Amino acid sequence: MMTIIKVSPGAYRLLCGCIMLLSGLFFSSISHAQSFDEGLQLYQQGDFRQAAEVFNEVDSPEALLFAGKSYFSLGEYLKAQTYLTEVRNNAGSQNVYLEATYTLALSQFQLKQFGEALEHLHELSQEEIKTQIVTDGARLYKSILDFLTLNQRREAF
Repeated sequence: MMTIIKVSPGAYRLLCGCIMLLSGLFFSSISHAQSFDEGLQLYQQGDFRQAAEVFNEVDSPEALLFAGKSYFSLGEYLKAQTYLTEVRNNAGSQNVYLEATYTLALSQFQLKQFGEALEHLHELSQEEIKTQIVTDGARLYKSILDFLTLNQRREAF
């Protein structure tokens, strides 16, 4: 048995508006997820320029991270540094923060900002959580320190 409910035209418009708003939010989040996945696929295929463009359209710390990593892979280290610094300031998760820190250190090495790069690698080496990125950062930090003379270490810090 079907029941018909009468509603006023104003209530009907309000209900339709709410449904449209909710469906817009739902499809928008699906669109962002699809865009991020598309960007990730481009990144994994080595199409870093196109991947960066896609990631720039997605509003998330992960997308900013991969935009920065894309610019790093393109050799645009200053641009990568800008994105990665932004990620570090607004990271949604510890893993995103750590990966941004590691890639930022690599960018700074390329820009000959050795002191800043070593500070970021030192920060990674002090992390209690030992993810692969933390382990790689700590290993690189130790390798660099082993390579530097005492005077070079003083100059870097």
